[in-house]
Amino acid sequence: MSIPVRLDPIYRGAPTSGALRTLREFHKDQGPFESYILPVSGNMAVAETLVEESVSPLSIICSDSNIYGAMIGYLCDTSKSPDELEFTPISPELETLLLGLPNDGSDAAECARISVALKWCQLAGTNDFMKWQRIDYEGHSAKYFDVYYKAFEAMHHKLNGMSFNLTHPHILLNKYRGDTSAFIWFQQPVSAKTFDPKGLYKWALPSIPKWNPKATTALLGSLADSAATVLTVVSETGDYKGIPGGEWERIYVDDKLKGNKRTYVLSTRKSSVRVMMKRKHAEVPDGMPATYDDHEITAESKVEFIKVRPEVSLYFYDLFVRELGAVKAETYYVFCIDGQVAGALGFFRREYVVKRNPKLYETFGLNITSQRYARLGRLLMKAMCSQEFITQFEIETNPDKLMLPPLTSLRTTCLTKYPEAKKNRGILKLTERKQLENGRYYLIYDTAIHQITIQEVLDEWILKHSGYGRK
Repeated sequence: MSIPVRLDPIYRGAPTSGALRTLREFHKDQGPFESYILPVSGNMAVAETLVEESVSPLSIICSDSNIYGAMIGYLCDTSKSPDELEFTPISPELETLLLGLPNDGSDAAECARISVALKWCQLAGTNDFMKWQRIDYEGHSAKYFDVYYKAFEAMHHKLNGMSFNLTHPHILLNKYRGDTSAFIWFQQPVSAKTFDPKGLYKWALPSIPKWNPKATTALLGSLADSAATVLTVVSETGDYKGIPGGEWERIYVDDKLKGNKRTYVLSTRKSSVRVMMKRKHAEVPDGMPATYDDHEITAESKVEFIKVRPEVSLYFYDLFVRELGAVKAETYYVFCIDGQVAGALGFFRREYVVKRNPKLYETFGLNITSQRYARLGRLLMKAMCSQEFITQFEIETNPDKLMLPPLTSLRTTCLTKYPEAKKNRGILKLTERKQLENGRYYLIYDTAIHQITIQEVLDEWILKHSGYGRK
């Protein structure tokens, strides 16, 4: 028995899409700068974003103290080579694995070799799940190597020429904070436990003091009066208030509270940029499809799901339900009838990609209120549960061709004033019901994927439900 491994992309750090969007907007408003300082190059996503904004890699200066950042740094700094990292397996099993990998002697090959080893070390746990994943990983190591190799080649093409040093973040911060022509992006380093080698390998890590997370707020307070332009990412969680002292401008707020957490991007320079992730009333995005006009639905009608940008699906979400609030979706679709949008859907797929749970989580699935068809929602729900749509979803949301198991079931939740959602009856099974303090019901529905096509769903719906109009 073996379980396919989700192959992580190259570790690029932890900036959110909203923070990177803020960086783009800020750079358009305040840039360019002579030098771009990234004291924690685990934020390689920041370096990539800057290059996409026409910043030359030659003006980007990075540092880090972990093997992931060092791989990219030594790959893209023309004065260095990944061989200098002296990555050496200690585990005999790991050594055997690496000896079996292809190697053309290139820097990308050395980085891919190290990445294969690091992933193997992550799977060196004792539980059965990791054991079976490791069996698959060892059996397909050349395939995984090839994926990493291509990714590092692309990274080298984009960032070749930047400067990198293995050193503590304070070194770069202290060197450039007084430089009026410098731009600094700072985000607290990831915990050292994330990069624990577990005694399975060693590398030429210099003697660098560990980062003290408790000192972050004080450090940022001292950076507030820097001559350099500084952007920093901070978070508030529960009683912890991560906002530093000093004159900082809040230019980004992620007000979609995840648990009890709110994230900010702060700037030392006044700017007109303000990015709010809390959605207000939706504006009409460019290139919008038409809204369903309540025309007759026949067996010849074209019923389909189209993957769209978040703002398109969320526009119809607001249009159909008059803003129920923020949503946690990651992937967005619209439900169309003859090219007109009759529904909006959002899905959360992290459990599927990260934990390889073959269950798809629907965050929202809403349809327009039709005067002609009172049961239009049932057409949307059953078509969404069809094997035809699930196969489409698997293909469209996996551009990197990760080796993921096929989806076998779907889950959704409902908030309603009734103890059951009628549109789900007979399509999904009610597995949990909780009555909230406000009297409304929180319902969880599950179903196995229906082995049926969308056309078969349409034919059945026309026969059973199309005759029901609104009174």
